[in-house]
Amino acid sequence: MRRRALVLIGSPKPGASGSASLAASFAGRLTAAGVTARTVHLRQALRGPARRSELLAALDDADLIVLAAPLYEGSVPAVAVEGLELIAAHRAARAGGSAPGHEAVPAPALVALVGHGFPEPEQTATLLGVLRCFAAQAGLAWAGALTLPVGATLRERLLDDAPVVARHARKALRVAAEALAAGRPVPDEAAALMRRPMFPVAAFRFAAERELRKRAEANGVAARLDERPYSR
Repeated sequence: MRRRALVLIGSPKPGASGSASLAASFAGRLTAAGVTARTVHLRQALRGPARRSELLAALDDADLIVLAAPLYEGSVPAVAVEGLELIAAHRAARAGGSAPGHEAVPAPALVALVGHGFPEPEQTATLLGVLRCFAAQAGLAWAGALTLPVGATLRERLLDDAPVVARHARKALRVAAEALAAGRPVPDEAAALMRRPMFPVAAFRFAAERELRKRAEANGVAARLDERPYSR
């Protein structure tokens, strides 16, 4: 049976974003693997009762949910949190309304697709733990996560248009999509490939330091960067 995926963009940006780019890249690979993929931007879908009803109808028709969102302060943006809360409440209402003796509401699988601006993949550990707990409490089947370090370097570009350094991320999306299409969770191989930084950590830190000093100079505070006011 052909699987049906609902890809949710959890970025607060109204148009193009890194999360939207990752969502589009993954949706394309899901489609290539034989999955019917529908993409919804939560920022628009949560506006008003009519749009919320459309979102919940799409949710009821899906057996795979993909949340594409950026890492914000160890979590996801408020719009993504609101979307997850709506999903949890809707599934609880459906389960509570089931007639005695009927089968429980089928549990869609939940996959996280997270882009972040850090070179260390462990920065997402807290968020992924929260999402696993959410899946369990909302009656969803946790199917794994794909996290892209320094994902901000993509900006609005699709991974297919990104330089050769993103080749491992492209392979990760393909391997994960094929596994999910077959009803399996995200393979460890795909998760590991996606976690690999597109640039060496040392190069990222050098560039970050250079950008910090450039902005400090533009704001007239470059001479104060090495101050240690709390060490006195």
